[in-house]
Amino acid sequence: MTTISYDPDNTIAGGLNALNPRDVIRMGIGLCEAVERSVGADGFHGSVWPGNITHSDDQFAIGPTSDAPISEMDPDALEYIAPEQFWNGSASAASDVYSIGLILYTALNDGVMPFFKPDTEHTPEARAYALQNRMKGAALPAPRAAGRELLTVVEKALSFRAEDRYPKPGALKLALEALPEAAVIPAVAPLIHLTEEEMQNTRSYKVDKDFEKIAPSKPKKPQKTKKQQNDVDENMDAKAFRKRRGAGSFRSF
Repeated sequence: MTTISYDPDNTIAGGLNALNPRDVIRMGIGLCEAVERSVGADGFHGSVWPGNITHSDDQFAIGPTSDAPISEMDPDALEYIAPEQFWNGSASAASDVYSIGLILYTALNDGVMPFFKPDTEHTPEARAYALQNRMKGAALPAPRAAGRELLTVVEKALSFRAEDRYPKPGALKLALEALPEAAVIPAVAPLIHLTEEEMQNTRSYKVDKDFEKIAPSKPKKPQKTKKQQNDVDENMDAKAFRKRRGAGSFRSF
């Protein structure tokens, strides 16, 4: 299969709000592979954010690397950098793990990054507030659609300290592949190949247009039997019942 190339006019920016956990896992695996293809197993990319990622045919491609200072970063790219990049400009493969983890978190949270309120405008003030909370290591609210095991992986990828994360995208990829939801389930039943003899014995059945429909016979009504003298008829009123049993049948209280 041919590997796709990055296309700046076709990115996943704005397309992280309709993914289920299994799709998120597959995306995470694809992003880890894309970063490794770009900078190697232990290299640092520095620009892992939705506007620098292309997705097509179940593949992901990542755009140019970056070592620009935060003062020169695109505001959207700035929101996905790791804390150590923000504070002192130091970075490693674990910094890319943080960026991938934040993308996965956003996809699991209906496209909303942590510390943003859903269905509200992302004003400069709101973006500054959210970034400040992430950069000071505030506990992230749980995303809306993640099981316990997937959430554990994402939380580790988003650890505030680099040494507490997966050391590189390849390690994050292994953790994602180990999740139960990562198992591939065939979309259709497996194809069963017939032998030549079975193919020859196969018949094609057609409906005869002159076939007369036979209406099912109506069920016979149960035949009534003569009630015993002392049987109770549930439709009989009390007066008739007493008359049937006789005046002296009941004791007066």
